[in-house]
Amino acid sequence: MKKTTFYVIATAALATLTGNVIAQTGVGINTSGAAAADCAVLDVSSTTLGELIPRVALTTGTTTYGLSGTSTNANSMLVYNTATVVNATPSLSLYPGFYYWSTASTKWIPLVSGTSGWLLNGNYGTTATPVPTTYGTTTLGITGNWLGTADGQSLVIGTNNIERMRILSGGNVGIGTAAPTSLFHVLDSAGTFANSQLVTIAANKMTGGIALYIPSNSLTTGNLMYLNCTNTAATGPALLIRNKGTSANGILSIGGGAVNYSSIFAQTTAAAAGTGVAVTTSTHAIYGSMQGGQAYSFGVYGEVLTAASNIAGVIGYYSSNDYGMLGYYDGTKEYGVYGSGTNFGLYGSVIATAGGNYDNTAYAGVFGEGGNANYNFGVEGWDQGSTTRTGGVFGAYSTNYWGSLGYRSSAPTDYGLYYNGGSATGTGYMPDATITGIGQGGWGGIIGSWTRGQVMGSVSCGELFASYNLGNAYTSGYSAEVVTVKDKRVAAYSVTSTDVKVYNDGTGKLSGGKAHVQFDENFVQLIGENKPVVTVSPMGQCNGVYITNVNSKGFDIVEQNNGNSDVEFSYIVVGKRLDAENKPSLPDALAKKDFDEKMKGVMNDETNKEQIGTPVWWDGKQVRFDTPPEENKKEYKRPKIESTRIAPPK
Repeated sequence: MKKTTFYVIATAALATLTGNVIAQTGVGINTSGAAAADCAVLDVSSTTLGELIPRVALTTGTTTYGLSGTSTNANSMLVYNTATVVNATPSLSLYPGFYYWSTASTKWIPLVSGTSGWLLNGNYGTTATPVPTTYGTTTLGITGNWLGTADGQSLVIGTNNIERMRILSGGNVGIGTAAPTSLFHVLDSAGTFANSQLVTIAANKMTGGIALYIPSNSLTTGNLMYLNCTNTAATGPALLIRNKGTSANGILSIGGGAVNYSSIFAQTTAAAAGTGVAVTTSTHAIYGSMQGGQAYSFGVYGEVLTAASNIAGVIGYYSSNDYGMLGYYDGTKEYGVYGSGTNFGLYGSVIATAGGNYDNTAYAGVFGEGGNANYNFGVEGWDQGSTTRTGGVFGAYSTNYWGSLGYRSSAPTDYGLYYNGGSATGTGYMPDATITGIGQGGWGGIIGSWTRGQVMGSVSCGELFASYNLGNAYTSGYSAEVVTVKDKRVAAYSVTSTDVKVYNDGTGKLSGGKAHVQFDENFVQLIGENKPVVTVSPMGQCNGVYITNVNSKGFDIVEQNNGNSDVEFSYIVVGKRLDAENKPSLPDALAKKDFDEKMKGVMNDETNKEQIGTPVWWDGKQVRFDTPPEENKKEYKRPKIESTRIAPPK
């Protein structure tokens, strides 16, 4: 009965409103009496009135609770929801607004409006969602507005009906790719940017700050930036940085600090063997090139700003035994160049170009200059091992001509200087071997060379002869020959004289009381026309003898008292050498009693820091042992480098 009354009242009201109810497929509601459009079941029109959709407080997004009747789940049911229902799944939450029921989705679907959907011309009344507790895992909730998908689907953005960007459900953003493998992935999949910039960051208005900033406080083994060019035919650089500011750096890298880590680490794998050390003929991990032709310009510059032990500005490394450093400090001494090597600690090579002289205008594989202070050396070599056949400094012309400073021989015996200056071919030393080379040669100033030993001064040995002096020889000691007699050696001292004498001796025999002695031809030539002094001694019973007809070629012996014995005799002949008149006088320096002591001072032991050596020089007239005048030394002008230390950015 109630249901019949409701329909009657509704029909009457409808008739009153329209004044015309037409029995046809469509129902028209208006004040003009116009029929409903034939394409519509219900055609409502008014210029002053609106239509009120039923206002219902829905209780859940997946059921029709809140509606009455048995067909509340009818597809496309339209209501205005007045309630707010929050669901853990954002797509099932309900807010005041228009909804229609979808039987396919089994939930209420909101109609888009300026506050419930994103419009072409922007939205109003928006509220940002709260900051997530954990970015990437915390859901957005229902207390703010956001753009995207609430399910596990990706968000696709396109232009001209073509996809341009895709945000995967996991958060990876891809531009030019539908399958980004990183949080932000840019790919020129169409080849549109084959010869142009793929990504551009233009900071033309910046005067400070940072154009691209990539921070990380958690990175351990990864990389903040990774450039990977896999094209083996590539010829351009993977990274090109150009700074036209003349007072700015192209790259400023601050990092590393821990053992085995660096501010800049460069590594390359050689694809083929090089043919030389030039940049065009070699493979290199780092190459520095300076252009402009300005003084004090360097391809690579390294500097240590804080002093510590075992530090260097630049190091080149091959292995733990093979490395070299520039600007090295070991905690005690400072080195411009320091090298350690299995074969060579330092290698230098000079191009075959003529130098200027035997000074710093000459060219050398290695050049060293000592400073103007005590114990400064241009080149220092030091061998700390105990093995034999090693030395501090080694120099060689070939395998047959070499020398070493600070050498330990196979004996083992330690040498300040040891050298080998000869090569031989043949079966022995003498006489059929071919031998060349000189062991030692020196051109001195006032003294060519001196040697002083704490036990023995010098020892020389030669197969042809041991020593030879071109000039006068003086000794303040004794001269003797050592002769081996049976099982011992005996000293045979030289006969001395204040004049230049030549000696000869021999034996003969009288024949009928007479004899003639003819001098040796060498003796005759040595005394020239000088008449020698002859002493004869008979070696048997006779009447006595005398000599006669003495000249530079010989003499006669006659027995006294007309004797006619055949006794043997001996003789000694002493004659002036033919150049005796040219004998030199003893040099004034040698004539002085203190000469030996002063020369011992010249031959000073420089390892004795408590003792100062005695100088020796020639003033043009005499040998002197006082301080010589200053020598005009040709100095080498070393470059002066002052470093402007760069302060790191804050």
